[in-house]
Amino acid sequence: VSGLTLADGLATSGGAILNNGTLSISDSVFNSNRSTLYGGGILNEATLHLTNTMFSGNSSAFGGGLFNGGVGSAMVNTSTFAENFASNDGGGIYNMHSLSLTNSTLSGNGANGFGGGIASQTNITTLNTTITRNQADANENLAGTGGGIHSYGGASLLTNTIIAGNLSGSAPDDLTGNGAAPTSRNNLVGNAAAAGGLVDGSNRNIVGN
Repeated sequence: VSGLTLADGLATSGGAILNNGTLSISDSVFNSNRSTLYGGGILNEATLHLTNTMFSGNSSAFGGGLFNGGVGSAMVNTSTFAENFASNDGGGIYNMHSLSLTNSTLSGNGANGFGGGIASQTNITTLNTTITRNQADANENLAGTGGGIHSYGGASLLTNTIIAGNLSGSAPDDLTGNGAAPTSRNNLVGNAAAAGGLVDGSNRNIVGN
């Protein structure tokens, strides 16, 4: 699938697309789609490749832009998640299985619970990716953390990634939960108090304001 705009979709899960096969999407836009449960833009339950695709203004209870399900494998390349919202967790993306992001951006996403940018139940991999200006606990009722990434299980392998300027409520909060894998390297994390265990100067990571 290439060169499409999918807008204003509405479903219980997968506001624009529910994928149960092998799906490749490139040069496309997902805008203002909604689902009541999982995946405002896409619910992926199998294999998904995203390239040069924009998710903006989508919303759901879990995974405002993308919900990657329990057997799903999602590979995201040169794509942007901006201004998506989850009333529970995972403003940009909610991940349950295998997720990798390369040369991508998550910015301005929000969740009332955990993971303004990404909420993940397993380890994720990022390369040359920017995660900034996302907000967990967007309704400020102290119900969530991880403005950039919150990991419930499994550490994130981060390489050449920027995670900075994210919030939980109104407080700086970049990376929480199980944090970053010890081999993560060449990253910049803005808030030293929520850096997922990364240490300034170790593995060429820059941590702190």
